[in-house]
Amino acid sequence: MITLSKNAANQLKKAMDEQGFYPEDDYLRVGLKAGGCSGYTYTVEFTTEKDKRDVEYFSEGIKIITDKKSNLFIKDTEIDWAFDLMHSGIVFTNKDAKASCGCGTSFQFEKPSEMKFEEIFKPTW
Repeated sequence: MITLSKNAANQLKKAMDEQGFYPEDDYLRVGLKAGGCSGYTYTVEFTTEKDKRDVEYFSEGIKIITDKKSNLFIKDTEIDWAFDLMHSGIVFTNKDAKASCGCGTSFQFEKPSEMKFEEIFKPTW
């Protein structure tokens, strides 16, 4: 289950409101894409559209959706919000992440043994 901390939920609700989205009607879409110096980065956006193949979670009053491929690798992730001198914004805690880059924007993780990782996420570079 993808979960939000109370801090993250409060900040995301403010951002949704500022951008004309509504937590009771719209979604926070979270996913993965190939890129960054460690291999993969998170994607986050607000949307009004949910695909029938999306996986849906609900946490702290926000509907969260992710595509099935991304869900395989981020299904147990907690999303928090940082407030410090070096970083202010979304922070992901993914128990499956193996390593992250020095700048903190990308990561690597263990490949699920039952599938070929390269067939699921093809690098875009």
